[in-house]
Amino acid sequence: MSLTGSAKRISRAVYAMAPKRFWAVLLATAVVVLLVYLEWLVVLGWYLLFGVVLIPFRLSRRWRMRSEVDALRHREIVEAIRGSGMDGENPQ
Repeated sequence: MSLTGSAKRISRAVYAMAPKRFWAVLLATAVVVLLVYLEWLVVLGWYLLFGVVLIPFRLSRRWRMRSEVDALRHREIVEAIRGSGMDGENPQ
């Protein structure tokens, strides 16, 4: 979904269907302009929805995953310290 790709697809499809008379080409051009405008609104809406609006969701998910990894590392370090006898409970 890109702006240039949608314009090319629409114009090819409309001009392929239109006969080569002046009024038909003029009407086809108007249809192409209208369809390209509408398609660009859809593409820009798509970019806004999945690009800008979902940024906070992505950031919160990344922070949650990072905190889970940090908690796992902390737990592994604590278990390693307890397993090695360096926690101060077993003075030698």
